[in-house]
Amino acid sequence: MPNGKPGDHPLTDILNHGQSEYGEPVDGMVKEMSKHPKFSQVRDQVGKILMEESPMGKEKSKRQDSVQNAINRLKRVQQQIK
Repeated sequence: MPNGKPGDHPLTDILNHGQSEYGEPVDGMVKEMSKHPKFSQVRDQVGKILMEESPMGKEKSKRQDSVQNAINRLKRVQQQIK
């Protein structure tokens, strides 16, 4: 069960602890989106993307694919709140 510590969830890792397993540019994208007044409308969607595309435990080539997929999906979410 999550207890609020780093590693529990990538969204809270980024927003509460300052970084996640993704690193840049994903962390920066999420931090920037979180400043938008409409972020609350897409917060759950962003969290779901981060969980689904998590690079943790994947081999190097698959990690890179996960990060790129997350970037692509997060860019689409950014468009929703512009």
